[in-house]
Amino acid sequence: MAEAITQPVLSAGPAEHILLDYAALRADAIKELERLTDTRWTDFNAHDPGITILEALCYALTDFGYRLFHPLPDLLTPKPGEVAPPSVFAGPIASLSCRAVTVDDLRAAAIDVPGVRNAWVEPALPPLQVPLHDPAKNTLELLPSDQPTPDGSTRLALKGLWRVLVEPEGGVSPNQVEADVAARLHGERALGEDFAEILVLGEYGVKLDLAIELTPDAQGEAVLNAIGARFDAYFSPTIPRRSAAEVLALGDPAALVEGPMPRRGLPDRAALAAARRHRAIYRSDLIREAMAVPGVAAVRHIIFMERKEHWSLPIPDDRVPVLDRAASIFAVFSPGGDLVTIPFKRPTSAKTRPALRGSEMDRAPAAGRWRNPAAFRPIAADLPPTYAVGEGTLTASAPVERRVAASRLRGYLGIFDIILAGHFAQLAELPALFGAGGGAKPYPVGDVQELLPHVNAPKILTDSDDLRGLVENEDAADALRRRNALLNHLLARFGEDLPNDPLAEELITRKEAFLQALPMIGGSRGGGVDLLALPNEVSDPPLVRRIMVELGLSVDEKPLLLEHILLRPQPGDVGQPAPLLDLVTRADPFSLQLTVVLPKIEPGNTVKEKRITAAIRNALPAHLVCWLVWLEPKEMEEARIDYHTWLAATRRARRARFGMKE
Repeated sequence: MAEAITQPVLSAGPAEHILLDYAALRADAIKELERLTDTRWTDFNAHDPGITILEALCYALTDFGYRLFHPLPDLLTPKPGEVAPPSVFAGPIASLSCRAVTVDDLRAAAIDVPGVRNAWVEPALPPLQVPLHDPAKNTLELLPSDQPTPDGSTRLALKGLWRVLVEPEGGVSPNQVEADVAARLHGERALGEDFAEILVLGEYGVKLDLAIELTPDAQGEAVLNAIGARFDAYFSPTIPRRSAAEVLALGDPAALVEGPMPRRGLPDRAALAAARRHRAIYRSDLIREAMAVPGVAAVRHIIFMERKEHWSLPIPDDRVPVLDRAASIFAVFSPGGDLVTIPFKRPTSAKTRPALRGSEMDRAPAAGRWRNPAAFRPIAADLPPTYAVGEGTLTASAPVERRVAASRLRGYLGIFDIILAGHFAQLAELPALFGAGGGAKPYPVGDVQELLPHVNAPKILTDSDDLRGLVENEDAADALRRRNALLNHLLARFGEDLPNDPLAEELITRKEAFLQALPMIGGSRGGGVDLLALPNEVSDPPLVRRIMVELGLSVDEKPLLLEHILLRPQPGDVGQPAPLLDLVTRADPFSLQLTVVLPKIEPGNTVKEKRITAAIRNALPAHLVCWLVWLEPKEMEEARIDYHTWLAATRRARRARFGMKE
C-alpha cells in the first residue's frame, strides 16, 4: 500500500490574534463606528470614503500584526552591518541547567569524569573521633568512636557530609581518578555540605563453581560467554550515556538540562538509580541471571568457592565484585548429559564515549534574519488617486479648494501615520530594548519627515525630536519608567523581583547586570565555594555574587560567607586540649548552618539593613540556618584577613590531600 503524502495546508480556524484577521478587524471597527456616530453616520458601505480610509487603516494594522508575529529570533536580529547589544538571554543549557542538587546529581557528575565506571554517594561514616556535646559544661569535645557516651551528653551525627565511592575503569590510575573526581565534585559542592571521603574501590574477585545444561539448539561457547556478560553487568552495571541528538530523538528534551552539564554524554537516570552497589552477592540472583540467557536449560549448581555452604558472599566495603574467570570453574553439559569443554573468553573493555561538544549540548535557537520591521508605507499610498492625497495626484491648475481639502486629508492621515510609524519603529528597536547596557532608551517615533515629504504640516508633527517631546518629558522620566517596566518583565520570567524605583537610572544598570549574571547566580544559587580551585581561579560563592549584584553593593560592602560544616573537627584536632569548643549555644553548631559577616550599617539606616537582611534570607536555600553578624569597619577588615587566610590554608590542605600541585 502506498504511503499517503501529507501536504501543508492553511488553518481554517480563527487567527491567532485579531491583528492577523483583516475581516474581523474591519467588522469590529465598523461596530465601533456605529456606536460612536449613532444616527449621524448611516452609510457603512464600501463606497463610503470614511469606510475606505478605515479599511486602509485596518490593512496597515494587519501589516503591523504580521510583523509583530515574526519569529522572535528574526525580531532580535539587528540590521546587517550593525552589532547587536549584549543580550540578556542565554542559551537553554546555561539558563536551565544547574549545579548538583540531589544525590543522583552528584553521582551523575562523578561518573562523568573520565576513568570512572560507576560511583555512589552516601552519608559519611562516623569519624574515629566524634564530636560530643556536654550541656552541663556547655562545651564540645572529641570522643573516640569506640567509647561509650557519657550520661547527659549527646554524640553528634553531622548532616551534610558525603562519602563518595568510585569504581574506576580498567587500566587507570586510582590516584588520578580520585583527584579528578574530587575536582569535579568540589565544583558541584552545595552550601553547607562537604565530602568527608572519596574512596576509589578496588576489585574483589568472585570465584564461582558453575554447572549448566544446554538446550538442544544452543551453542555452548556463545551461551557461556553470554552468562559471563550478564554476571559482569550484574556485578558492575554500566550506566548508558546518550548524546543530545539521541535524547531529543527519544522525545525527552527536558533531560538535556536535568542537573549538572555533562561532558561525556547524558546519563540514563533510570539506569543510574538501578545501579546499586552490592554489599553481598546472592546465589539466587546469579541463578536468575544465568537462566535468563537463551540456550540455558537448567542450572545444576552455582557455588561460591570461598563459602561453599553459604547462599551469599559478603563484599568488603572498599571493593566492587568482579567475576574471577581464571579461578572459577565452569561446567557445561549437553542435552544428553555429556560434559563439554569450552574456553571462557574475557570480555573486551568498553569504549569510553568521547567528550561532547558544547554546540552539541546547547540547543541554541536558529539564527534569525533581518526583516526590516521599521519599513512603513504611509496610509495615503494605499488610497485611490481620486482622494488626491498621493504625491503628484493634483496638478497646479487644480482649484484652491480642492488642494486645501487634499492637504487637510493628508494632515488627518498624517496623525495615523505618526502613530503607526512609531509602532513599527518600536518593533525595529527590539534588539536594543531586549539588550543589556545603554540605560533608558528614547521613545522610538519613526522618521516621519522622510515618510511624508509631501505633507504640509506643522514642524512639530514631522520632526522626530519634537514628536518624541509630545510622548515623553524632557527629563526622560518616561524613558526610565518604560525601561524599568521592561526589565521587571524580563526578571519576572525568571521568577525574580528586584526593588522597583521607576526613576532610578542606577537601578536599570543593576537589573541589566543581574539579568546577564542570572545563568550563573541562578543555576549555582545553592553552591559553595570551590575549595580545590587554584588561587587565580578562586571566585566568590554564587550567593555572595548574587547579593552583590542584586543590591548593588560596593567591594567594601562585600559580605563574607562562612559554612559551619567546613569548621567541623578534623583528624588533627585530636591532639588539642579539651574542650574543642567552649560556650556552645546549640548542641550541633556545624550541620547545615552558615554565618554571613557584613560591615555594620551606619546608625539610623535601618532601611538598608532590612533590605540586605531580606535579600540574603530570600536567596538562601530553605534547609539552611543562617546567622548574620554585623561588624565595625576595623573588625570587618580583620575578619576579611582571617577569612582569606583560613580559606587559603584550607585550599592548600585539600589540594595536598588529593595530590594536586599548586
